[in-house]
Amino acid sequence: MPIIEDKSSAQIVTAFTGDDTGVPPSSVTIEVVTECGSNVRIYIPNSSALASVTLDGKSL
Repeated sequence: MPIIEDKSSAQIVTAFTGDDTGVPPSSVTIEVVTECGSNVRIYIPNSSALASVTLDGKSL
């Protein structure tokens, strides 16, 4: 996605939520179910902490 290439976690959260939402969100979580039924969860913190990805509850 062009809005997240070469961006920090905080910049990605702002790209998804905007910067006029009042108190800044602490994170963005994206959850999807694939065609084969797997659950993918992407957690992006609004800080310098690392993002995380899980597939069917297991960290990648």
